[in-house]
Amino acid sequence: MKYELTNESLEIGKKTLFRIRALKDFAHVKAGDLGGWIESESNLSQEGTCWVSGEAQVFGSAQVSGEARVSGRAYIKSVADYIVVGPAQSSGRFTTSYIVENSIVVTTGCFTGTLEEFKRAIEKTHEHNPARLKQYRGFANFIAENFQ
Repeated sequence: MKYELTNESLEIGKKTLFRIRALKDFAHVKAGDLGGWIESESNLSQEGTCWVSGEAQVFGSAQVSGEARVSGRAYIKSVADYIVVGPAQSSGRFTTSYIVENSIVVTTGCFTGTLEEFKRAIEKTHEHNPARLKQYRGFANFIAENFQ
């Protein structure tokens, strides 16, 4: 097991969410780190490097798995609330996006920001590699189209 539910809870309507705590080091998470909030272990896989952090909340039918990261003040209650695309050819990483306060947030590797910031970052980072730039532009377009 990579995480456990703590006794710290949060009521969202009729649902009870629990803060998570990492039990071992993985990716960017260290053993003992407190994470975000989930309703049950069905919302966050014990496999892979996926994680819920900050004040992010994942509940209902939503499932976070693979390399997906949900952070900040994201509120994910169903599979329609987030998108995971990838893996990227250059790094093998997946790109996760979700809505926070009417903004599309994108997380991949060490980057977390708005969709517009993601678009600017990929232009700068991959300006000399047309194949990578094309793939990340495709990710950005797919994310934008699916959250309209």
